[in-house]
Amino acid sequence: MSRKRLAVQEGKFYGRDQRWEAGDVVAPNKHHVRFTWDCRSDTSGRFVIKGSRSRAEDTIRRFRDEVAGMRRLSGADTSGVLPLIDSCSTEDELWYVMPHADMLADELEGADFNDVVGAFATLADTLARLAADSNPVFHRDIKPDNIFWHDGGPVLADFGIAAWADSEWNVTADGDKLGPIYFLAPEARYVREGLDWPKADIYSLAMTFWSIAAPRLVSLTGESTVRVPPPGPVLRSQQQFSMYRFGGGDAAALDVLIERATAYNAEDRPTAAEFRDELRAWLDLYPGRHTPPVLVPSKKGRGFEYLQHVLDQLDRYQRDFLGVIRSECEVAVGPVEWDDTARVDFDPRNEFGFDNQPRLAAVMDEHGRFEHDDWDGSFVLALRDKGEHKRLVVGGIVDHKGTVDLMTEYQERVDGRWKLLVAGTDAALPINRLTTRKKIRGAIAAALDAATTPLTRNDGEREWIGEREWIGERVL
Repeated sequence: MSRKRLAVQEGKFYGRDQRWEAGDVVAPNKHHVRFTWDCRSDTSGRFVIKGSRSRAEDTIRRFRDEVAGMRRLSGADTSGVLPLIDSCSTEDELWYVMPHADMLADELEGADFNDVVGAFATLADTLARLAADSNPVFHRDIKPDNIFWHDGGPVLADFGIAAWADSEWNVTADGDKLGPIYFLAPEARYVREGLDWPKADIYSLAMTFWSIAAPRLVSLTGESTVRVPPPGPVLRSQQQFSMYRFGGGDAAALDVLIERATAYNAEDRPTAAEFRDELRAWLDLYPGRHTPPVLVPSKKGRGFEYLQHVLDQLDRYQRDFLGVIRSECEVAVGPVEWDDTARVDFDPRNEFGFDNQPRLAAVMDEHGRFEHDDWDGSFVLALRDKGEHKRLVVGGIVDHKGTVDLMTEYQERVDGRWKLLVAGTDAALPINRLTTRKKIRGAIAAALDAATTPLTRNDGEREWIGEREWIGERVL
């Protein structure tokens, strides 16, 4: 039988009882995807019918895998994937029908930045579920053209070159070129055995996120298109590519995530679940509308200077951590009267606190004794109320790799001495991750819950004093 008969043809009827009538192509470059009408009188809606892209044997086998895979995903009612409505995979016919959906880029054009973040959090969740399935699926072709808006949410579509775990053959051989070059992870530009496809998909998703979040390009004819993403990795030091331009200062908090997700080495990228959690954390931390700022070039022609530029890596991470714990402490207790010691370059050795106790004496063990060894070299802030009866201690050990071992304590003054009521630790948290900020916020809240009298957040007068502590050997 000629493979030409497998092509979807205009005017031909397909399916049981000649249900589907194929119409014109949906786009000039997609001859294998056509509009179709449901000829049953009791149905309504828009649909498309898709056939094999070419007559080549490998292409046909790949499309049969796609039909089988889409049947399985649709049968399992997999949310986040454009569903299959009807299909046929026989010697004489090879096609499937899906809803006609609007492209996500069109749906989000002119939308608030928060809407874009929410959509990609949903897409990342879809990727996480597909990868965790008993028969995992890796899309391998994520780009704006393959993401749509259907039934009130974003969905993945066009699994034509996906890797199906239950396939009986390799859809691509070692050395094959694969996917859209502007959105494709560096290691995936030539297929090889053992490639980490989940991490490659995250690279593509991050680049697609950048493209759809960015303001559209408008041609001379007035046509609007998404932007081509910058070459990866998208470094946060490259201010012209920062999310700041798409949603202001709050949006710039996602620059760290995009930098990591587009890292050259796949092992440095977050998982789909981590990418999802970071976006959801951002939505929790920065509610409200975030529209693009009006950009005014500086006299030096370098654009906005909103990202702190420091030369020393450890110093930069300490400053970032300091900013996070200061702001989260104020979220918890209200305005804080920070003294001049609450800065990175303050070294409180040989200094004493308000009660003539050494400044290194903020962290305790469970018996109320001051610790020195476990937290030697920690970066710690201590807050005490002006009544000098309550103390919140927040800090940790920061390393040059950008992680922190977090420590939180709540203490109350009993018989002239501080008594430890609760202590918590959390190891190896990535600094600058929004999920880490949420953990810090939660740890502070849990510590304050141990108060013997209710603590209410004060938004008026500054009733807490904050100071820098030092954990380590006291030098006399």
